[in-house]
Amino acid sequence: MIPPHALSLAAFQPDIPQNTGAFMRLCAGFNMGLEIIEPCGFVWDERKIKQSALDYFSHVQLTRHASWDKFLESVG
Repeated sequence: MIPPHALSLAAFQPDIPQNTGAFMRLCAGFNMGLEIIEPCGFVWDERKIKQSALDYFSHVQLTRHASWDKFLESVG
């Protein structure tokens, strides 16, 4: 189990799955959580996201939020 993180990266409406994979690799390297604020500019296909994240997908605490308001509710 991945421990809760004191610091997270929030990606607001990411447009490109490869960038989301890069965010995941960054967060895994720095032991940070990743908050995805939807809607994304692409169809969320977990297989493609995992492919973009390489072997780091399982090392990231990923949280998806349906909107900016839902994100604010979760952190507020």
